[in-house]
Amino acid sequence: MKNIPLSKPWIGKEEFQSVLNSNNVCSLGKISRKLERYFEHRLGVKRALLVGSCTQALEISLMFLDLKEGDEIICPSYTFVSTVSSIVKAGGKPVFVDIEQNTLGLDPTQVENAINDKTRAVVLVHYGGISAQVQKIKIICIKHKIKLIEDAAQAFLVKNEGQYLGTYGEFGCFSFHHTKNITSGEGGLLVIPNDNKAVGVCEEIRNFGTNKESFLRGNVDKYEWQRLGGSYFMTDIQAALLKSQVNKYPRILAERKRVYKTYWQKLKRLEKKHVKISKHPPNSNLHLFWLICRSKKERDGLLEILQVNGVKASFHFLPIHTSPFVRKNPGKFRITGGLQTTIDISKRILRLPIFPELKISEINFISSIILDFYKT
Repeated sequence: MKNIPLSKPWIGKEEFQSVLNSNNVCSLGKISRKLERYFEHRLGVKRALLVGSCTQALEISLMFLDLKEGDEIICPSYTFVSTVSSIVKAGGKPVFVDIEQNTLGLDPTQVENAINDKTRAVVLVHYGGISAQVQKIKIICIKHKIKLIEDAAQAFLVKNEGQYLGTYGEFGCFSFHHTKNITSGEGGLLVIPNDNKAVGVCEEIRNFGTNKESFLRGNVDKYEWQRLGGSYFMTDIQAALLKSQVNKYPRILAERKRVYKTYWQKLKRLEKKHVKISKHPPNSNLHLFWLICRSKKERDGLLEILQVNGVKASFHFLPIHTSPFVRKNPGKFRITGGLQTTIDISKRILRLPIFPELKISEINFISSIILDFYKT
């Protein structure tokens, strides 16, 4: 019996040494500051704020909008709950729009059809390290004078047409959770591409709603409570771990490519009549590897066989619009259309293990189970 996890962070001696060498256990320390400057330079953005999670980044960006009762935010139902709960916590009304088959990101046509005079923003999710139709949706947002927030939790350092995901909209939100390509255990990043006003407001929201960061820069002679906020920080110990992971990222990405290519070579024959295999463009970060089976029954049968053999394969998001919370609070949400693609994909998708230390022998073992299931 094997025990192959779905994901596993690649953390070695260099990461632990970097944490031991960190002299500051609190937030906003030297390492955090340097890392924020690095992300600003690398991504080409006005400001990068290290936070405790991608959820916190989403919450800060939505709090900035100062939503009023009835304000609507367009979002997918096929996503992690944080995408939607952040909207509700900020006082907005999530409007669920369907995804498209190819990218599993929001369908631009359905996004535009869902816009009305109450719409304030679109929260776009880049699924699995593949760009959603961000350029088309950005044009729609500009046309209707609404904000674009990118949930790029799974899309760290992925480019689309030469531009990093997370930098197209007013805000970009990234995750450094232990399941992501690089990690600080828990952690996230909020990037603000070019809005000076948003920089000051988001710094205040991150810091209990005070203007302490302006005070620390010497811009004011005291700091005071300015607005509602919270404690949305990453500690310097986490930042030290993250910095080491950033340095290691080229190796991490190279190993993920090795795993992806091996899977593809082993399983591509199934595409002819059995499954659809996730296709990553050259600039993807290969965060996920998935199959779309022909039915839920087939997906569940394959999943069971993999798990019996010690392979921690998994389905993925259950549609948020069918969740118990939404059913109990129907007035807080708007559902557009039947969301048929969302429902269909959620029933048939199967994720396979993908992480840098996955061995060729393990990939061969997983692939052999799948090929035997389809008897090819």
